[in-house]
Amino acid sequence: MKLKTLLVAAAAVVLGASLAFAKVPRLLEVPDWLADPARSDLTQERAGLVARITALRERAATYNATLANRDFQQGSPEAAQAASEKSALDQAQDDYARDAAAFNAKVLSSTAIAPITDFAGEFYIVTPDGRKIGSRDAAFASLNLGTLVVTGPDGHVVIGRPDGTRLTLGPNTHFVVDKYVWNPDPTRVELAVRITKGLVRWATELAGPPPPIERHFRLTTPVAIAGVRGTDFEALSDNIGAGYFKLFSGRIDLTDIKTGAVIELHAGQMVEIAPDGTFGQPTPLDAPRPSI
Repeated sequence: MKLKTLLVAAAAVVLGASLAFAKVPRLLEVPDWLADPARSDLTQERAGLVARITALRERAATYNATLANRDFQQGSPEAAQAASEKSALDQAQDDYARDAAAFNAKVLSSTAIAPITDFAGEFYIVTPDGRKIGSRDAAFASLNLGTLVVTGPDGHVVIGRPDGTRLTLGPNTHFVVDKYVWNPDPTRVELAVRITKGLVRWATELAGPPPPIERHFRLTTPVAIAGVRGTDFEALSDNIGAGYFKLFSGRIDLTDIKTGAVIELHAGQMVEIAPDGTFGQPTPLDAPRPSI
């Protein structure tokens, strides 16, 4: 009796699909700002993994094409050979998935930007490799480039950095770290974050005179870019950008993304943004203290 290859071929097709979607993690990129030797080591390791998965996909494609056009006698040497190759491909896939996950863990460890230092209520984070982590496991985790933080209706999250920067997220906020640069000297730090909706307070508190570091801080909302300069401010935005910026100390250069117009905001001032994206003029603060 002959065993049709339909079932075996179907298993091979599933194997090909799992290589693309199910069991194989997506490799993270190595950030350009990462200092050597970590950057060069990770870049070389990533190139090796890319070569492995490319060869593995080609091998699986050959296996699928071969099985699709042949019948095997049950118990024949050919059937045993096909089963052996299928087993070898499964093992190679598992080995690659393990090594890819280990590589991603190294990238995340090398690119940790800031820890969650305090929290209340419900929140979760989505890591750059797509894992969703609830508040119990995400508590006091270090955030990485591309990490999404989402707070619930009662959620508050505080993110602290050793340079004195403190970011407090209010309820119903979606927050992403877009860019981070810290020179190994260090003489320059660049931090760019984004909220697609919600409430955030940004405070930079320095004890004594500021260190000789060139600082480039930026917060983006759906309609505005705030260039932050030694500042304590609060920003509120809904998912289309309506909201406000309130400045308690320092200065903000507020850029209208649509028009390119820049508003200079000084301590004690606020700007409201209408639902149609129109920026108001700076006015005195309606409250002397932040709401979070």
